[in-house]
Amino acid sequence: MRISPISLSFFSRYRYDPNGNQLVRETETLSPAGTAGESAMGFDVGGSCIELREYNGFGQLASVYIDGTSAAYRYKPDGLRYEKTVDGVAETHVWNGTNLVAEIHADGTVKAKYLRGINLLCREDASRQKEYYLFNAHGDVVQKRDADSGDLWYYVYDAFGVERDVDGQDKSLDGNPFRYCGEYFDGETETIYLRARYYCPAIGRFLGEDPVCARLNWYTYCGNNPTTYVDSQGLDHYIFFGDDQAFAAQSYRHQLMSIDSGNHVPIHMIYVDTNTTFYEEWAKMGVNSDGSIVPIDSVIVNLHGDPNRIVASDGTNIDVPSLESKYFDYLYLLSCNTGHLDYSDTNIAKQFLDANDVKIVIAPDGTHYRYPEIGLFGRTVGIINAVVGDETFDYWTTEAGQPLRESCGWIAYGYLNADQEQFVTFQLSPYWNNPRPTESGGHMGRRLIEIIQGAKNADERTFNPKR
Repeated sequence: MRISPISLSFFSRYRYDPNGNQLVRETETLSPAGTAGESAMGFDVGGSCIELREYNGFGQLASVYIDGTSAAYRYKPDGLRYEKTVDGVAETHVWNGTNLVAEIHADGTVKAKYLRGINLLCREDASRQKEYYLFNAHGDVVQKRDADSGDLWYYVYDAFGVERDVDGQDKSLDGNPFRYCGEYFDGETETIYLRARYYCPAIGRFLGEDPVCARLNWYTYCGNNPTTYVDSQGLDHYIFFGDDQAFAAQSYRHQLMSIDSGNHVPIHMIYVDTNTTFYEEWAKMGVNSDGSIVPIDSVIVNLHGDPNRIVASDGTNIDVPSLESKYFDYLYLLSCNTGHLDYSDTNIAKQFLDANDVKIVIAPDGTHYRYPEIGLFGRTVGIINAVVGDETFDYWTTEAGQPLRESCGWIAYGYLNADQEQFVTFQLSPYWNNPRPTESGGHMGRRLIEIIQGAKNADERTFNPKR
């Protein structure tokens, strides 16, 4: 296999809209000044290529024109792209959570299906022929093989994802969209669709600003260190846990890693021995040692608790209203009865919601039980989270002066509008198909990644960010 060298004989100029989105990229080719045999001290400017982009009212890329090729894009309410049209040919994208699972032609026929396990496994075309993906340690697709393990395609990239030419391979004949970092590559623009933004490997930058405006440069990819990191969405996760939750916390960490398909999004594990530790670590959350801000996706708090308190491992209470306010998307509160609906105006879930700039807080209306998830050969492969209406739940119900009732399972706490006038609670159960009962007597048992998906589904249909 022979790799062709990369030519750098061009320069580009850029223009942006007031929101920081790239509108125009004008690229001009260069050739050495002078004739053969002469010493050249400059360059002559040759032909140019102009890229034009338009954005919708939400700052999403709506259309592109590049050197005779035009493309248009449409998005779902949750921000994921569901349709792309290139030179008049449209296709629809079907998603399962944040994973693309199928591409559909405009006439309704299937172009391709994508099968996944822990990672992307294979592509199945309309004739049901399967092509299997092989990845390197960085998460890049490096080979594509058929069902008989015959090599179909090789992929080679530089550090920032520029795809190198391989002798004997014509890129235009390859219909596979998953390339660098295992993410979706738009061949018409030679950019990578990373859900929140588009990344251009040729310049090693995003086309738009970081949506949470973190760090000094809002266009950099992986902090200019793509050999170590991959920026699938660019958002960190934090897990706070105590003595009794250490094993579960490791299980949650592995599940979060599977969500990001091995993309090395930082997951911060924080052991909470005292309430002082919690206060200090909460204050540090989302802040680098140099003081720059790190964007946060999810925060998981897994400590003992009840409707009125959560406690550190040494039994000291954590005063939630006194915490430093943080900006992030989702809080998963896995502490017993902290989302008890008979205390919905004052419980710990509501306190976290009001103390922070957070979209949704997920908490249990009942006692949180953890059960082992059993895999092959009887091995424990993970944790199942169940919400149970047991004696402890009944105690808090009667303490609130309410008649005994059934637990409502996992509850989402949030606001319907940004001015915090419409506070609502919402049962996550309607957003799950095929509920999976556990030995807890019919209450729903879920892996953390399923709770996360339920929260994102509820966010898409019900809530607006408190921003």
